Amino acid sequence: EKAYQIQCEKIGEEHPDALTALYNLAWSYVDRRQYAKGKKLMKKSYALHCKVFGKNHPDTKDIRTMLLSFPWIRIMNKIGDYMDKQTGSDEI
Repeated sequence: EKAYQIQCEKIGEEHPDALTALYNLAWSYVDRRQYAKGKKLMKKSYALHCKVFGKNHPDTKDIRTMLLSFPWIRIMNKIGDYMDKQTGSDEI
């Protein structure tokens, strides 16, 4: 998160590299199952992408799809946790 903040200070939060960093930061929280923080950052990423590129840009559409997928991501992670407990493994 600190790296993203520094990048924003240097190039601005609307710079394409900063937008990519924000998206990646959001996913890093999702990967760590910190869904509320990840979703909040993903919403910010979506808003900035809309402003910079417009709603019809492919990247903006991808982020919107990811936001709509959040409930499924949580469900799939819960299924994965259950399967790990059943098999005693964290690899499938």
